[in-house]
Amino acid sequence: MFKSYQFIGYIGYNPKTNHSIHQYKIVDSEFGDIMVEVEATEYDVLSGARVIAQVYEKRGYTVSQIAKQLYLVCKQMELEYNHTLNMIIWSQKKYNTELWDKYGKEIQKFILFS
Repeated sequence: MFKSYQFIGYIGYNPKTNHSIHQYKIVDSEFGDIMVEVEATEYDVLSGARVIAQVYEKRGYTVSQIAKQLYLVCKQMELEYNHTLNMIIWSQKKYNTELWDKYGKEIQKFILFS
């Protein structure tokens, strides 16, 4: 299960995609601490949600399982950035529409039952 993530830093730039490459540390109770490098937009660096989704997608998690991890990411952001969960969800819907379209309904279930 997702425990935390930390933005480590900028690694480089991919001119083909126009995205920066960043490094993150992800801590999970099942696979421990891992370092990942991903292409990310400026908003991805702030939210981390897309990065987390990519990590769990590569590990074969289902939509529901990934949504649970993303819910936990939102809870971490709530504490770190001192925003309400509603504000975090609003920003995910606005700036991470593709991610929200894929996982939003499932994330809402975790919010509803938390």
